[in-house]
Amino acid sequence: MGRIHSFGCHFPLRLTTAGKHNEPADAGNVGGRIGAGAGSSSAVGCQSASALETFPVFVAGVLLVHALGRESGLSEWGASLYFSVRLVYLPPYAAGVPLFRSLVWNVALIGIVLLLPASLWPEL
Repeated sequence: MGRIHSFGCHFPLRLTTAGKHNEPADAGNVGGRIGAGAGSSSAVGCQSASALETFPVFVAGVLLVHALGRESGLSEWGASLYFSVRLVYLPPYAAGVPLFRSLVWNVALIGIVLLLPASLWPEL
């Protein structure tokens, strides 16, 4: 696996994308990773917990933009990016694809971050 070099430190790439379900997926046990759903320690249960951690911030950002009357192309991009990427997030999570899953999660975070400048500068 790759390494990240930062400030003279060497971190295995798997540590920078660490999570509860980053172990390699058993090709015959995808159903086992999905498990019982929310409230369990299964992949979907943890994915639901991950969504519940970011969703309130997303809703607050959307409500802020709307309450200030500053809907713009940037706020539309941010909201659309977050929502669509969260839909894409579940299959890689259930399949146990940690690097791709981390990339998808970070793209969703960018969607949330786009809402802040949209609420401050409506001309963007």
